[in-house]
Amino acid sequence: MNHVTRCPNCRTAFKVSEDQLAAHGGKVRCGKCAFVFNARACIETPVLEQVPPPPAAPQPPAPLAIEPPPPAPAPVAVPTVAPEAPTPAPASDGGGEFSPTPPDASVADMVIAARKARQAARAMAQGTTTPAPPTAAEAEAPQPAPEPPAEAAPEPIPAPKPRSVAQKQADKRDQEALKTALNETPLTLNSVYRPIRTAEDEALLAPPPPPSRWRLLWPPLTLLLLLALLAQTGLRYRNTLATDFPWLRAPLVQACDYVGCSMPLPRNATLLRSDYSELTYVPDHGNLIQLSASVRNLAPYTQALPTLELTLTDDAEQVVAKKRFTPAQYLAPDDKQRTELPPNDELRAFLQLDIGELSSTGYSLYWFYP
Repeated sequence: MNHVTRCPNCRTAFKVSEDQLAAHGGKVRCGKCAFVFNARACIETPVLEQVPPPPAAPQPPAPLAIEPPPPAPAPVAVPTVAPEAPTPAPASDGGGEFSPTPPDASVADMVIAARKARQAARAMAQGTTTPAPPTAAEAEAPQPAPEPPAEAAPEPIPAPKPRSVAQKQADKRDQEALKTALNETPLTLNSVYRPIRTAEDEALLAPPPPPSRWRLLWPPLTLLLLLALLAQTGLRYRNTLATDFPWLRAPLVQACDYVGCSMPLPRNATLLRSDYSELTYVPDHGNLIQLSASVRNLAPYTQALPTLELTLTDDAEQVVAKKRFTPAQYLAPDDKQRTELPPNDELRAFLQLDIGELSSTGYSLYWFYP
């Protein structure tokens, strides 16, 4: 047996059977709004509609005696009907006569007679005749249903005009062009669906512009710019590169000779070590002193010749005199041609100085790069 249940959420009615109600304890899910509810609690009881009794069969009307219509009367004036008794109407100028209403006629018969007289007068004035109005008995009798008016005949459809030969040929060419376009262009979703696009959509869906013809010059130009940047960086930090990578010194020197820049030797005084030094007075010359010293290059690369600073002190460790000497001044006569200090090489210095009346008992040496 089927029942009618209604979803309490969307008010949609469904038919459910006893098997469906017994499956999950009466719980069902609405197929429209997916709302879960108890179908047993929402079952609706159908309301029996009251069927009206069939109408009684109509009884046929009693047969009426049909009297022939009287002859059309002559046009007469409309009589004035008095409530007590009818008054005969006088004859009209047209020569016709009107029979007076009998004294025992009712008021309805008088009204009908007056109406008949008016219609007859109007018909005579228009030159036409009208059927006689029905009597009181005929008016009270049931009239048959009027027949429906006959439908007007449809207007004939005009025949199409004959087409010329040129128009037929043009139509044939259009049909062939349409068939060719349909055969060449497959019918797809995009060919049928035409969405409305905004300016932003057109800009987004527009095809990308064609690649530039100058795109092939970008790789060599980029490589050239990269090489120029590397060369400029190498020339700017050439001393640092020569110090950190000694094997780059020879190419950097050649590059500097080609460009016209200088490539000075490294100057790292922290990698210089004083190995030997001696200060003595020259015999038979009380105011002459003689200095012998040596310095070693501990760097793994060649360095420039350092500057020597000599400081004389007295017994109280007070500075008596201080003087700096360039390589051209402190180099021995045999080493005057030296311009660099190779790695792990030793440099010797020799000096004779006239201190005059200065009294010195101590000294110190300092190798550095100005």
